[in-house]
Amino acid sequence: MLAAPRRVLMPRLLLVSLVLALTSCGDRGIGHSSSTDHVPVTDRALAAITAEHLGKPSQAQTDEDPYGLDHPIAATRVRYHLPADDGDLVTVQVGTGLARPRMAMCKAPLPRGGCFEVDDAWVTWYPEIPEEEAGSVGVLAPRAGGVYVVVGYSGTTITGDPRKLDLSLPLDDLIALARDPRIDRTTGQAAVDAGEKLDFWTFD
Repeated sequence: MLAAPRRVLMPRLLLVSLVLALTSCGDRGIGHSSSTDHVPVTDRALAAITAEHLGKPSQAQTDEDPYGLDHPIAATRVRYHLPADDGDLVTVQVGTGLARPRMAMCKAPLPRGGCFEVDDAWVTWYPEIPEEEAGSVGVLAPRAGGVYVVVGYSGTTITGDPRKLDLSLPLDDLIALARDPRIDRTTGQAAVDAGEKLDFWTFD
């Protein structure tokens, strides 16, 4: 199969893995946005913050179908390393209603892949299915008030634990992106302003 259709499955596969891995805990999180001027977060602001952590992408656009969040607040899809194949995909979503997940320190068994906890975030990985799916990595970070941030990655073929792989975009940077306190229901005006000036934003 072609790479592009395979990667369309990435957000759904990683969210399925996340939901399967989450079974019990309270509202733990890294808190509200640390900005002093709270304004509603935007899709473009998410792209600007992503570029700070991962470098300038080839393109970015609104994620029109953020899978797994009953009430998405903002979502963006960012492509790196184009035009090779269809590039590496990073999705950044913030919202509520993620099946009211309660963490069990990743002890719930997954049918495929794995899960681990790091820095108040949960990382799941879904391995490749040869000739069908390259595999994916998802990072989930809770905020206060039932808000969750989900960062998804698909690019390097996932053959096992991503901590042992040389990903095209470093795992530590993906985790730091998910934990960035500016990604929340509200953010700082500076992030919103930066989002309005992006030269890599593809569609309004």
